[in-house]
Amino acid sequence: MILNFSVKSLGKKRAHIDNLSIQLNLNDETSVAELLEQLVHQQVEVFNKRIGENNLFDFLSDEHISKSSLEGRVKFNETYNDKKADPIKALRVVNLAFEDGLIALFHNGNRLESIDEVFNIQESDSISIIRLTFLAGSIW
Repeated sequence: MILNFSVKSLGKKRAHIDNLSIQLNLNDETSVAELLEQLVHQQVEVFNKRIGENNLFDFLSDEHISKSSLEGRVKFNETYNDKKADPIKALRVVNLAFEDGLIALFHNGNRLESIDEVFNIQESDSISIIRLTFLAGSIW
C-alpha cells in the first residue's frame, strides 16, 4: 500500500518533507505501532543503503538548488556519520518519542493518540508526522 507522508516541525513555515509517497506492507486495519514499525524499518533501510553509496562526484542539480534555496541554504547531501542505523534501536526510540508526546501523528487530519490505537487505512491516505519541540532557555 502506498501512503503519502509529510513531516512538519512546529515553528517552521514549510514542511520538512512534503508529500513523500512510501510503499508499506500494511493491512486495511492497522495500529499505530504497526505503522511506526513499518515506517521505521523502511526508513532505516533507505538510510543504510545511502551510507553504502560512494559517488565519485556529487553534483547539485538545478532542481535541488531551487528547492534548497527555499529552505534558506543549499548543501550537498553529505552524510558524515558512517555507522549504519540499528532498526530495533530506532524503533524503540520512535515508540518512546510517540508515547512521550514528542511526535504527533495524524491520519487524514485526525490525530492518533495511542500507540495501540487501531484505525482503517487505505491506499493513498495522508499521514502527517509533526515533531514537537519544547522551548528551552532562561531569563538570564
